[in-house]
Amino acid sequence: MAFHIERPQKLDATKKVYFSGGNRWTDDYAQRKTFTTQAKARAVTEESSEVITGTRVGAGFIGASIVSG
Repeated sequence: MAFHIERPQKLDATKKVYFSGGNRWTDDYAQRKTFTTQAKARAVTEESSEVITGTRVGAGFIGASIVSG
């Protein structure tokens, strides 16, 4: 079973966007990134801090859900 990550669109919460890799999201379901396990998808969404650059990995996943299918 494959898993993907989705969240409400920022400007229109009635629409969904799908994680497509890196720091990119898409509204095209076919371009979503899929994961073989729920644990792999969850690892992508976990927040962590990068000390050197000051960037915060996972901040874009606020309100996101891991979905099977």
